[in-house]
Amino acid sequence: MRSGLNGESVLDMARKAAPYVLSMLAVVLLLAFVPALLVWAL
Repeated sequence: MRSGLNGESVLDMARKAAPYVLSMLAVVLLLAFVPALLVWAL
């Protein structure tokens, strides 16, 4: 839908969003496999 509004292809938008998605995934995996980090933050 957004690609229809700004004329940008879906692949270009996905390429721009990839670093954010990968960083969020890295944080989730880190907290899942090193739960002591989650307890330390509380």
